[in-house]
Amino acid sequence: MMRDALRLLVAIAQGALIFTTASFLLTLISFKVLLPPGAPLAPPPRVPSPAEVITLALMILAPAALGGWWVFRKLRIHYGRREARAAGITFGVFSPVPLIVGLTLGEIIGGSTEDLFGTSFALPGAFVGIVLIIAVLSFLPSALALRIAHRSRSTEQESR
Repeated sequence: MMRDALRLLVAIAQGALIFTTASFLLTLISFKVLLPPGAPLAPPPRVPSPAEVITLALMILAPAALGGWWVFRKLRIHYGRREARAAGITFGVFSPVPLIVGLTLGEIIGGSTEDLFGTSFALPGAFVGIVLIIAVLSFLPSALALRIAHRSRSTEQESR
C-alpha cells in the first residue's frame, strides 16, 4: 500500500513539474509575443476580446492537460486504464487551484530560500516551492479518484 502511495506521489510530482514549467513558459511566451516593446505591463482595464479569452483559457487548460496526460501515462504502467485515467483527469481538473495557492505562497518560500542560501537561490526556491505545493495539494484528490475507480472496478467484477 505504501509503495502505491509513493508511486502515485512521484507521478503527481512529475505532473506538477510539467504543469508548472508549461504554465511559466506559456506566460513568458505570451508576454514576449502579445506585449509590444515599451508597453506597460498593466494596461488600463477594458473588456477582453473573444480571442483573448480563448487564449487565456488555453494557457490555463493546455498545461493542466499536459500534466494530466503525464500522470495517466506514468500510472498506466502499474494500474488499469480506468484507474490511471481517473487520476490523470482529476489532476488536470484540480491542478489550476493549487497553482494559484502555489503562486501565492511561492513568494514566501522564495524569500525564505533567499534568506537561507542567498539571492541566487530565491527564484529556484520559489519554483520548487510552487511545484511541491501543487504536488501535495493534487495528491489527495488524485488518490481519492484512483481509489474510487479501483473500488468500482472491483465491485463490477464481483457482480458478474
